[in-house]
Amino acid sequence: MPFLQTLGGGSVSGFRVTNNEYQAEVEATGGIEYVWFDTDGYKHKTHMFMDNGNWVCTKNDGPIAFALVAGGGGGAGGHDSDWFGGGGGGAGGVVYSTAYTNYTATSHGSSLGGGGDGGVGAPQGQGPGGANNGNTGGNTNFFGFQANGGGGGGRSGTNNDAKDGG
Repeated sequence: MPFLQTLGGGSVSGFRVTNNEYQAEVEATGGIEYVWFDTDGYKHKTHMFMDNGNWVCTKNDGPIAFALVAGGGGGAGGHDSDWFGGGGGGAGGVVYSTAYTNYTATSHGSSLGGGGDGGVGAPQGQGPGGANNGNTGGNTNFFGFQANGGGGGGRSGTNNDAKDGG
């Protein structure tokens, strides 16, 4: 499943002490929000997107970490009475940063790519030409970065007709 995850306002560098109080360097809303504490007692906040959405930043005084994962490619259909299976689709690409600072206190849209559809198998008695390739997975975009979708699987018994991914 494709997703976008941001970690902000909570890594060891995500909070600073002012007058004996911790103040977040990054404040944001959006997606499914998880707040948690590490073993050293530092507060972390994670924003996870399972669909297109907006990460709305209202304070950007520190770095964030993010990971983008694109949709995987679909597997190809099989063929013939012994049902040779088609090739599996490729994994979706990943883009990540552990200390990203080139962002602004505004709304940032995300576009998440879904997994590619699997290919339809050939009717009994037909060769590999009757089966379909798997489809390429969709791309995931955020902050001007793109994680490319995985390639669709190739049909068995053909000369490498898998689809290219990112």
